[in-house]
Amino acid sequence: MTRSDWRRLGPRRRPTQPTTNVGHFSITLRSRDDRSVSADDVADRLKKAAERIPGATLYIEPVQDIQITTKAAALNTNIR
Repeated sequence: MTRSDWRRLGPRRRPTQPTTNVGHFSITLRSRDDRSVSADDVADRLKKAAERIPGATLYIEPVQDIQITTKAAALNTNIR
């Protein structure tokens, strides 16, 4: 937001912490078979690129998309 945007909003409608500039994004890589570099190599390239941006701090957190599904099995019991 620019200064004129802040003035136009007025004190009651401004965000409570206007100085915090935070951005989040997710990157989904192609499958390992479809790319020539590892996820670590991609992370290293991103870190080097972020170093050139004054004041920027980059946190990279690898996340595995593991999905486990369960199927209820029929329970056979014999009570004697």
